[in-house]
Amino acid sequence: MRQFVAIVSFLGLAGLARAGQAPSAVPTDAQGQPIQQEEKNEWGVNFVLEAYPGSVLFSTDIDGFETVKGNRTEKIEGFGSYIPSLNVGAALETPLLYVDTTVGGGGVANAAIISPLADAQLAVRFKLGKLFTIGPHIRGMYLWAPIWLKDNDPDFSSTWGAMGGVGFTVGIKPISLSIGLDYMGASFDAKPKDGAVPNRRELDISGVVIQVGIICRFGGPSNR
Repeated sequence: MRQFVAIVSFLGLAGLARAGQAPSAVPTDAQGQPIQQEEKNEWGVNFVLEAYPGSVLFSTDIDGFETVKGNRTEKIEGFGSYIPSLNVGAALETPLLYVDTTVGGGGVANAAIISPLADAQLAVRFKLGKLFTIGPHIRGMYLWAPIWLKDNDPDFSSTWGAMGGVGFTVGIKPISLSIGLDYMGASFDAKPKDGAVPNRRELDISGVVIQVGIICRFGGPSNR
C-alpha cells in the first residue's frame, strides 16, 4: 500500500513540474509581456524600367526590297535590323510571379530605313528561386512611316504591329539581365513617290527578334 501511494505521489509531482515548465506559445519580452509579431505581406507593387539596347530583328522578307528612279536603283541588302526599346511601368509581385505592364518606345533601323515606334507590353514572369524568372509576354506597337535613308524615297505608310514570345531573366533586385526570344509581325505599304517606284507593294519587316537588355525593379512586398 505504501508503494502504491508513493508511486501516485511521484506521478502527481512530475505532472505539476511539467505543467510549470511548459514553454509559452507566445513570445514574451523581458517583462513577460507578449510580443506582437509583424505580419509579412507577400504581395506588392514594383516600379519597373526595361531597357533593351541590344535587340536585333531578323526579317527574311526585307532583303531585296528596292526602289527605282530613272536609271538609279537602291535596295535593302541583308536581313538584320536594330530594334532598341525603353519601357517603364508597374508590376504586381506575388510569391510566385511578377505581372509587368509597361509602355515605352524605340525604333527599327537598318542601313536603309528608320521607323520610330511606341509600344505597350504585358509580361508574366514566373519566379524560379531567387535569381531566375521565365514566362511569356505580348507587345502591341505603332510604327511610324519609315524614313528612307537613301535618295529614292518611296511613300511608306505607318502601321500597327505585334510581338510575342518568351523571356528569361537572371539577377536580383534592383537589376537583372533580361533575354527574350520573340516573333514580330509588321509591314508598311509602299507606293511610288516623286518618280521613285518600289518593286513591292509593301515592306514586310516581320521576323524573329532576339532581345537583350536589363530590367530594374524598385519596391515590392514589405512587412506591415
